[in-house]
Amino acid sequence: MNLFRMMKSTTPINNLTKSQLRRISKIVQNFCQEYLGVNNRHAKQLTISIKKSNLKKTYYGQYEPYQNKITFWNNIPTVEDFIHTLIHEWVHYLQPIKTKYYKLLDEFGYEKHPFEKEADRIADELIKPFWS
Repeated sequence: MNLFRMMKSTTPINNLTKSQLRRISKIVQNFCQEYLGVNNRHAKQLTISIKKSNLKKTYYGQYEPYQNKITFWNNIPTVEDFIHTLIHEWVHYLQPIKTKYYKLLDEFGYEKHPFEKEADRIADELIKPFWS
């Protein structure tokens, strides 16, 4: 049975098993590879992990360039938010984070950071094609 036929975009992720989240993550990764490409400049292969946290984070995930890793926390409300966050972090994986992100962060701050705005814009554009 198709995993996405069992759920809606508004399905809370805490209703899903870790196995289902891993399956969704793999499907989104394949989608991102097809639509956005891969970054072959990294020595390490990209890894993705989902972590539990008791902290009240205001963001859902992050890309860690030195580990070449995308990490999510269990505070993501819905499946669509999870998918949007993975696409957003995938864009960061493609960007020159190590060399430019922090310089631009000092200049623009987080909310107006060009890399953040680009990642949000691309995730917003690709969420509908993903669901269709």
